[in-house]
Amino acid sequence: MQRDVLNSSVIWMWMDALSSQVTECADDTATWMKSNKLQVNPDKTEVPWCATSRRQHQLPSTGMLIDGVHITPVKSVRDLAST
Repeated sequence: MQRDVLNSSVIWMWMDALSSQVTECADDTATWMKSNKLQVNPDKTEVPWCATSRRQHQLPSTGMLIDGVHITPVKSVRDLAST
């Protein structure tokens, strides 16, 4: 049982670090966009987390701040590419 608690703690620390890195990257992208007279549309911005079905429960359910706007993770994505 103690090993399971340790593994769970390590996973949550890793997920927090990953979430922080994604937030930092998104903020850098938003800053770049602003410097090029572009703007992030928070109504259309989505954050997908990907994992196997066995690991879905370990994904963070809380959102993150991107350019000061709270973005909630989504469970599915759409491909809007045109051919």
